Amino acid sequence: MNWIVLAIVAIACLGLFALYRRARTRYAPLFVLEHLEEYVTAVDALGAEGRAQGPEPATHTTSAKLALIYTVEPGGDEVVHHLSLRLLDGPTPHSVGMRFLMMAVERLTADGATVGLAVSAATVHHAEWTLTGACHAAFETKAPLDRRAVGGLFLAATDRAKHVPVTRADK
Repeated sequence: MNWIVLAIVAIACLGLFALYRRARTRYAPLFVLEHLEEYVTAVDALGAEGRAQGPEPATHTTSAKLALIYTVEPGGDEVVHHLSLRLLDGPTPHSVGMRFLMMAVERLTADGATVGLAVSAATVHHAEWTLTGACHAAFETKAPLDRRAVGGLFLAATDRAKHVPVTRADK
């Protein structure tokens, strides 16, 4: 009887190890410093492009298959900024999506902007914020980050992502 319990425990451990290896292989490229630098550079470019193009979406896909869509929609005295991100090859885990979304929010929002965060049933992560026309016109792309600052931005975003309320969206 003991050998059956031991066999069940061994099979369960092997299964957990296989899941761990699969997840590590799939998500590890996202958290390499070179990819984080690529992501921040892309976010900065999308922000500048989105503000210049207006309602036309600005898109980018990183080398680790993280897809980004950024739009800016003027509406009267306010301008609505919207960023969506997801992994192209399967669902985007909340811990992955929120970390990258918080990095983008830090880079793209002006001081004092209120940000709404949501996750759709298709695991697309969304951030939306509204600026007054004057704040939108005065807000410019932030200076490029050096290598050490990118790591710091990621760590700060990871910490913030733990405490941010997120709603479910049907987008």
